[in-house]
Amino acid sequence: MILTIDEKFDLLLGELKKINNRMDAMENRMEAMENRMEAMENRMDELESQTQAVMSNQLELYKKITLIEKRIEVVYDLAVDNWGNMVETKQRLKMLEA
Repeated sequence: MILTIDEKFDLLLGELKKINNRMDAMENRMEAMENRMEAMENRMDELESQTQAVMSNQLELYKKITLIEKRIEVVYDLAVDNWGNMVETKQRLKMLEA
C-alpha cells in the first residue's frame, strides 16, 4: 500500500500530536515536582532559621548555667566554712563547760 504525501503528513501529524501530549504530561509533572521542591526549600530555610535560634538560645543557656555553677560553688564553700566554724564553736563550748 502506497501512501500519498497528504496521508504521510497526516500520520506524521498524528504522531507529533501524541508526542506533544506526552510532552504536556511531562511538563505538568515537572511543574508539580518544582512546586514540591520549592515547598521543601522553604521548609529547609525555616528549619535552618529555627536551628540558628536554638543554637543561640543554647549558648545563652550555657552562659547562665556556668554562672549558676559559679554561684553554687561559692555558696558551697561558704556552707563548708560555716560548718567548720560551727564544729569548732561546739568543741570550744564543750571545753569551756568541762
